[in-house]
Amino acid sequence: MLYERATAGLPDRAALAAAGPNLAPPCLLLVGPEGGFTDDEVRQAREAGFRPFSLGPLILRSETAVIAALSLVRFLRGELVLSCVIALYVL
Repeated sequence: MLYERATAGLPDRAALAAAGPNLAPPCLLLVGPEGGFTDDEVRQAREAGFRPFSLGPLILRSETAVIAALSLVRFLRGELVLSCVIALYVL
């Protein structure tokens, strides 16, 4: 659950790697509406087993938060390798 008032950040990749090979069970991301979750929605999500995480001081639009969250999950699971070279050409 991405929540702007969460106190926990996402776990880092080293901590996840130390957790072992069963690290990547299926996950379900909860991204809130524009304006954020209500206190009652956060309570219900926690009761349903969601853990709130923060992306720090960033406040993203809902459609951007989905892309950012999926990219972070794939990176943390080792499914996204950052080994490309980016070249900038000035025309």
